[in-house]
Amino acid sequence: PTWLLVRLCSKVRSQTDAEKASHLIVTNLPYISPDLRPPVLILVVHLLSAYKVLPSLDRVVKLFIGLPIFHEYWHFNRLLRALMQYTDSPTDGRIVGRLAVLLLKTMTERELTLTKKTYRFLLQNRYVTMELSEELRQRMIRAKIVPDRAHLESFLRISANRGSVHDAAAYAREIQTVDRNRQVPPHVATSEPAPSNATVEYLSHLVHEHAQRTEFDADAEWLRFVKTGQSHRFLNKRQTTSAAWAARLMSLSRTRSFSPESLVAFFEWSHAQRFPFRTHTTLSYTIVLHALLRKGAYPLALEVWERYRKHGTRKLRLDPVALGVGVEVLARSRHPDRALVLVDAQRTPRTAQVPSSVVTRLMRVLAATNPSAALRLWEHMGILYGTAPDAHAFSIMLGAARCATLNGDSLAGAMQELGIPFRVPFSRRPATPPSSSPSSLDRARRTSYAQLKRALVSSEGDMWGSERAWRRAYRIFTDALLAAWPALAQVRAPAHAVRASGDGAATAPLRDLGRFLVPRSSPVENEKADAVSAADDDGPPPLLPVHTHAAGYCPSFAPDDATFRAAVLLLGAARAAGEIPLVLAWMRALGVVPRTRTLAYALVFWAEVSVGAPLLERLRGAHRGEYVRFVRWMEEWVGVANVPDDAAIGEAMRRVDGMRRGQGQK
Repeated sequence: PTWLLVRLCSKVRSQTDAEKASHLIVTNLPYISPDLRPPVLILVVHLLSAYKVLPSLDRVVKLFIGLPIFHEYWHFNRLLRALMQYTDSPTDGRIVGRLAVLLLKTMTERELTLTKKTYRFLLQNRYVTMELSEELRQRMIRAKIVPDRAHLESFLRISANRGSVHDAAAYAREIQTVDRNRQVPPHVATSEPAPSNATVEYLSHLVHEHAQRTEFDADAEWLRFVKTGQSHRFLNKRQTTSAAWAARLMSLSRTRSFSPESLVAFFEWSHAQRFPFRTHTTLSYTIVLHALLRKGAYPLALEVWERYRKHGTRKLRLDPVALGVGVEVLARSRHPDRALVLVDAQRTPRTAQVPSSVVTRLMRVLAATNPSAALRLWEHMGILYGTAPDAHAFSIMLGAARCATLNGDSLAGAMQELGIPFRVPFSRRPATPPSSSPSSLDRARRTSYAQLKRALVSSEGDMWGSERAWRRAYRIFTDALLAAWPALAQVRAPAHAVRASGDGAATAPLRDLGRFLVPRSSPVENEKADAVSAADDDGPPPLLPVHTHAAGYCPSFAPDDATFRAAVLLLGAARAAGEIPLVLAWMRALGVVPRTRTLAYALVFWAEVSVGAPLLERLRGAHRGEYVRFVRWMEEWVGVANVPDDAAIGEAMRRVDGMRRGQGQK
């Protein structure tokens, strides 16, 4: 009965419970009354969103779209609000934004109404994507809906955060027009609350500062202020608002010509002035520290951080954003041990969970400074901090393995590649998995913490445990994909390499000649063989996936373009570009839209292993090579206009060369 399913949903306490409840409800959905199916699926979306079970969330939303809902617009509105309610990270924003756009297009096709409350709920989220905001704006225009002040504030905030100065200025003017039209005589009573002018004032000042950023020399202006003691921006300190000052600080922090020393001097000067507001706040410290990190002034950032921890935290709270910035400051300043202590200090006695954004930020910094430590942090992040890896964490892990492969050649890795058995004498056997008792969990956490601390001061080179770093990272990536989407195992690569790696181009003519004389089976033959093998199976596959998964399943993993780009770069750096077509085929099967940069990297690496000897390429014909086949497959996927042109490929070649020479991360 339906009431029992709903009652069981109230017992969900973990990601595994949420996924099992989702599978139970979806399996019994045909037996639920048709008028109750939409609310029950919305309940499932609440559960999956709250516990970040993203792959199952995608399936449930598509199942909801398949329901015959042609008049009850409120179901779609409630589903959209349920999706956005739990969006609290950029990764969640990209995933939920894609699903929300899909729902909005379905509503447009069925001529369903989107309420103003849903408009406001979607736009107020700080992680809303530009694609979703543009879809909402176009829908307002088509529906002839006049946006109110809250809608305009949200559009202004989104445009300002994305750097769209002209759009932000236009929205600021529209808000001012709305405010003028809303002015009423003093004797006229109104029950509508006063608008929140603080946010609009700050964003309007920020847009103004951004527009003037290229019109003055920030350092020269600061030197004039030092000599004269006057600032033309703050002539009347008593009438200066906190919004104007915060916008000025943000603008200076983003101005490349403004030196780090001048930024800190302005920050300290502001604290000494008699402004009618506090200048040393958690937000202002975070802005300054983030700017110093972006400018590469790590010693100065460490000084400001020490000042903040010594004086500021007596009255200021250390929020997750400031904590993440502080962790990066310590790690960049060559104090990763202190960064680890800072993260560990955030754990409470009741739970070991730490904000995932803080853990991934530390992992991202370690990936550039100590890849082995970043990989070990990935390995122990679950038991130490109760954090499940998302798409962003997977991208960082793949990038760390790439850095270890490029910069950390080791004897063990070379022997493993040559197939020579290598084993350290008297090495310990791998520890058995910990049991669920509190004492064993505490002991496992202490062991993991000790291993992570050792990784901070030592490097494993290109190894990750007893396996090459790139091989283990790629295996983790593929295991997570195939465990969450078993149908990907049936996807075939659209093209095949003619050599193992780009290094073998000079010694490959004989192998190329052999492959030319005895060609591999065509894709059509492969498809026929797959069809025959599928016909031999006992019965058709189940319509709904079961809730049991293979090893490596990660319920919070929903790959995006950045994840697949990291996989492409890893394969290219490891001289395993022959796997790139299969990775992009998986990307296409999952419906992930690639950026031009991702496709350009793939073509650069693919050219190293797909172009044969000139004579054999001439014999094959101009349009029968593996490189051409891969390009044509891309054209069918993204369209001819979205395939990288010569300029994009040239830029990708320059970045790949810099990556291999150690000049950059990408």
